[in-house]
Amino acid sequence: MKLNKDTTSEDDLQHLPQSFSLGNSYGLIYYPDMPQFCRKCGKKGHEMKSCKEDPCRSCRITGHETKDCPKKMACNLCGLASHV
Repeated sequence: MKLNKDTTSEDDLQHLPQSFSLGNSYGLIYYPDMPQFCRKCGKKGHEMKSCKEDPCRSCRITGHETKDCPKKMACNLCGLASHV
């Protein structure tokens, strides 16, 4: 795997997302020298077991519950909100 350059990141590399979903299937990504990400809130520097955040499961932003999320549900494959 070759990571693209990203001058805005700490190590000048564009890393893969920590997770992905395809339809109803959800997967986690691990690779050598991967930066430490929290799989609960998505922030760098800590792991899920020590996370003190309680983000929405839809948009990963704190301040509201998942049931009150302003982000419209959308299809995981195409991104359209007309179907899920």
